[in-house]
Amino acid sequence: PRTSTINVSFRYGDCSTPSLIQSLPNTTATSSIVTTASSATSGTFDLVFNGQTYSSIPVNIATSDLAVILQSSPDFGFLNVTRSRDCTGYLYSIEWIANGGQKSAVSISNVAVTPSSATVTASIVQQGGVLYSPLPGDMTRTYNTNPQVEVLVGGYPSQCVGNGTCDFQWLISQTPSISSISQNGMTVTITGTGFSTTALENTVLIGSTGSCTVTVASITSITCTIGDAPSGSYSVNVNVRGKGLATNNGNLTINVPLQITSFSPNQGGG
Repeated sequence: PRTSTINVSFRYGDCSTPSLIQSLPNTTATSSIVTTASSATSGTFDLVFNGQTYSSIPVNIATSDLAVILQSSPDFGFLNVTRSRDCTGYLYSIEWIANGGQKSAVSISNVAVTPSSATVTASIVQQGGVLYSPLPGDMTRTYNTNPQVEVLVGGYPSQCVGNGTCDFQWLISQTPSISSISQNGMTVTITGTGFSTTALENTVLIGSTGSCTVTVASITSITCTIGDAPSGSYSVNVNVRGKGLATNNGNLTINVPLQITSFSPNQGGG
C-alpha cells in the first residue's frame, strides 16, 4: 500500500508546549514530534538610561506598563512604546514623543532570564533631533568678520540689502572727544574734536538728568547754558548726532550752583 508523510509546524500563541497530534482511527496513521518549539522567555532585566536604573523589568512586560515605568522619570518624557515578535523573544521599540533631541544610549544590566540561551540587548534605531517651527531667527544668521547692525521685527532679524552686510565698526578717528571744560557761572565751554557745527546736533548731558542748551558750536568747541539741572558737581557728556557719545578722561566735571531764579508772589499785605 502507498504511504505518505505530512509535516505540520505550529506553535501556541502563549508559547505553551503543544500536545501530540493524534490520528483517528489510530490504526491508519502514526504521529511523532520532530522538533520541540522554543520555550517562552521569562525573567527580568534592568534598564539603564542617563545614569538612572529601572530595575526588574519583566521580559514579557506589556507596552503600557513599560511606558508607565519609563515616563515616571523626566529623562524620558512622553513615549510611544510598541512590541513585536512573540513570547520566545519580544522586541520593544521606544520612541520619544516629547522631550526630543539626541539621546544617550540605553544599556541593559542584571539580566536574569530563561532559557539560559536568551539574551537582552539594546540598540539605537535612529538618533533623535529637534524640529523648529517656525525657524528661530538665530538660525538665519550669516558669518561676518565685522560687527553687524541688527534690526529685529517681532523677534525676527531683518535682512541686509545691497551688498548683503550691515557692517558697523567703531573707529577712534571718527569718535568725538572732550579734552577740557571751562565754566563761567551758568555758561559752559567744552573743548575737543569731532563736534558738529550745527548746534542742535550736539546734546550736552549734565549727570544723568541735567541738560545744557547749546548756543554756539564748532568742530572743536561747544558753548552751552545750564538749564534744567540739579545743583551739585556732575560729569559732562556730549552726544553728537551720527557719531555717538564723545570720549573723555572721566574726570571732567562742572558745578551747578544753587540759585533762585524767581519767586512768587513778590509782594504782600502787612
